[in-house]
Amino acid sequence: MVRDVNDNSPQFTSPSRVTVSEASSVGSSVIQLTATDVDLDDAGRVTYSLVAGDASSAFAVSSTDGVVSTTRQLDRETKDRYELTLVATDFGTPKRSTSVVVTVDVADANDHAPVFSAPRYVATASEQTPVGSVVVNVSAADEDQGLNAEVRYDVISGDEFGTFFLDGYAGELSVRRALDRRWRSEYVLTVVARDLGTPPRSSTSTVVVSVVAATTPRRLTSPPVFPASPYVGHVVENQPAACHVTHVSALTIDDVTVTYALADRDVSGLFSINASTGHVTTAAILDRERSAIYTFNVIAVTSGAYISLSLSSLIL
Repeated sequence: MVRDVNDNSPQFTSPSRVTVSEASSVGSSVIQLTATDVDLDDAGRVTYSLVAGDASSAFAVSSTDGVVSTTRQLDRETKDRYELTLVATDFGTPKRSTSVVVTVDVADANDHAPVFSAPRYVATASEQTPVGSVVVNVSAADEDQGLNAEVRYDVISGDEFGTFFLDGYAGELSVRRALDRRWRSEYVLTVVARDLGTPPRSSTSTVVVSVVAATTPRRLTSPPVFPASPYVGHVVENQPAACHVTHVSALTIDDVTVTYALADRDVSGLFSINASTGHVTTAAILDRERSAIYTFNVIAVTSGAYISLSLSSLIL
């Protein structure tokens, strides 16, 4: 009878590279090691151990089944890769062992929100600032990777008349309509930065734009006139937006551009107006039982070298 001796070492057959999300809970399985030994009895039975590459004690390996699991929360921003040296040892006499290096890549999770470079931005713009000019640049950084770190910007309050335009990619806040200190001398805008992660994370900052007087006199004209004021519109309830309400039109003596805006903030979520054409439409589904009549004001502004304001009431 031929007696078996421990003349073979364990051989690993499991992968040598794995990926685990930093969002994985403590105790999550990372990989199950597999090593085989062709010897018989105890000489073919294998135990596993972790011997190097884990100075921070982030992993543990089960000696019996070879399951490698996390022992604490991983953080890709602190360490994004581990090179673990694991050993398979048989129970023969003398014992034989084989080591393998398993690379553990820590995948990014969207666990950071964008952070603005400043909690408050302050800018000054003259009444003569040309439309399209950039008055301030906001920026936010995100410590995540990929889409989790890509940031988009938006103005969420403080600019109900659309005086400014915020580039969602570059964070540049520019003038969209002519500024007039008589109409408004300061704007306090709330700006949000959102990443493209799932779910997205966001943060906000404040932008204060002060409008200063023009250095050269501006030519003034008579205010625009709404000849049909007050306007009356009719809408059937429960109709999806945007339903036509009415069309307002302001006349001016000079050859200047007229732009329109809603003057009442409390209806800005229910109605909208085309700044160029004066067409008023619904911005939400209306419910007659909630309110049968809405009365609000529309403003007409002449731009360019002429600055004039006019209000008209609209009854729905």
